[in-house]
Amino acid sequence: MVDRWAILEAYYWFFVYYHGGQGSRSYQRLCRIRRWYKPHLLHTGYNDLSEPAREIFHQLEWEAGYDVHYFRD
Repeated sequence: MVDRWAILEAYYWFFVYYHGGQGSRSYQRLCRIRRWYKPHLLHTGYNDLSEPAREIFHQLEWEAGYDVHYFRD
């Protein structure tokens, strides 16, 4: 079972990388997520995601039709 923190973390970074601009629905979702999830100042994004969050992140990329190999190690 995936914890809620991993879900928030994955969605946050997905929308950071793939939002469609400040007027987009995805940017609105990013702003809402920031109410509950604010990464540490030293968090560098994808490279610092937990393994469950990475799996969710890749699923989000796949569902949105993005190149899922872009962030792969």
